[in-house]
Amino acid sequence: MIKHIFTKRFKITIIWILILMLIYSLLRVGFLISNYSAFKNIPLTELINSFLSGMRFDLSGILLSNLFLIVLYNIPFLRPKYKWYRVILIFLLF
Repeated sequence: MIKHIFTKRFKITIIWILILMLIYSLLRVGFLISNYSAFKNIPLTELINSFLSGMRFDLSGILLSNLFLIVLYNIPFLRPKYKWYRVILIFLLF
């Protein structure tokens, strides 16, 4: 039972991290499009390398800024049915 809960919560955590990574990447593409004149002389390989480095930076930023929330959410023996637990998670989320 605990293994199943941990697996489900872990999958939800990974999905949210991937959604955040997608949002950050779309913002990066929007920044590139809006400032294209500044980047038009940069080779494509360097732009791709910059995007990959930016994604790695975004992943570390997402994980570090949400580390406490991720750990609390993925503790297998605590369930969101406890009101104090839900209050802490919501407080940390916002």
